Amino acid sequence: MKTSGRVLFPVASTAVVLVLFACSNPAGPDLAADIQGSETNGYSIGDTGPAGGWIFYIDVENEHDWTYLEAAPTDASESVAWSNISQYFGLGVLSGNIGRGASNTALIVAQDGHTESAAQVALDYEAGGFDDWFLPSNMELEAMRDNLHLAGIGNFAVAQHWSSMEMGTGSPNSGRFVDFGNPDSPWGAVTKSSTRRVRPVRSF
Repeated sequence: MKTSGRVLFPVASTAVVLVLFACSNPAGPDLAADIQGSETNGYSIGDTGPAGGWIFYIDVENEHDWTYLEAAPTDASESVAWSNISQYFGLGVLSGNIGRGASNTALIVAQDGHTESAAQVALDYEAGGFDDWFLPSNMELEAMRDNLHLAGIGNFAVAQHWSSMEMGTGSPNSGRFVDFGNPDSPWGAVTKSSTRRVRPVRSF
């Protein structure tokens, strides 16, 4: 079973929003490995990851086929549209969950007629010798904001960042973003042709 010396505890703040809190270990991954004694590469929230970014989520419940989510060390774009395709694709509200960013990204770029998108920008991103990045889901992006940005980690712009989640059938041509300048807001939505920033994510 995957374990960690410093863990992230998810707490449900509303019916649809997951707010995540973390304890940071400034001593870094080597000390974390000594503390837990069961992983040779144990990381804590806020640690520098293998790609030079920052760990912002740990799968302490062993729900996924990965243990850590790492935010990229830089934005992949400061201004890009969610997609060149404006109509609703059907990713839906459930795809905002932790662990859905990678599959959302793949679905976005696989759409008929797709030529450019925030998802493609994330897929094309490379850093630290890694090219397995994707556009985070809504809740993955919230965790990044809450566990890194609000702790002063990650060099994030105080701006809105695209998630890989659609608004839903109520606004079928809109994509969701998370506002790093408004920690009280879980997400917002604008038309897919609008431009926002992209901070890719990878799992390992």
